[in-house]
Amino acid sequence: MSPLPSSTTSVQIQQFYDKGLAHASYAVRCGRQVVIIDPARDPQPYYDFADEHEANIIGVIETHPHADFVSSHLEIAQETGATIYVSKLVKAGYPHQPFDEGDRISLGTVELHAINTPATPPILSALS
Repeated sequence: MSPLPSSTTSVQIQQFYDKGLAHASYAVRCGRQVVIIDPARDPQPYYDFADEHEANIIGVIETHPHADFVSSHLEIAQETGATIYVSKLVKAGYPHQPFDEGDRISLGTVELHAINTPATPPILSALS
């Protein structure tokens, strides 16, 4: 696996936190590309973030099934053309790309790596 990004690579990670659900989601931006991780129901904050940075949402990662809230992954994908990434272990019935151990997503000049962990589908690893 490649090392973490050097100081010459501009990567921004923005957390979005819903206190009522105790749920955190993230936008990872490199240049003019954004990937959203575990989005909450309301997609507007992610659209606003992308617009603020003149960036395009190119992907949505669902790190695990969410029984405690409704995700906006389908809406974001439909609105932006972003690809949804989810583990094959989830057996998702919606359009998606598998994102499992060893899989990578290119985001600007960096890559996001999937790492499968025990008891859960893959989590996102460090940027490289």
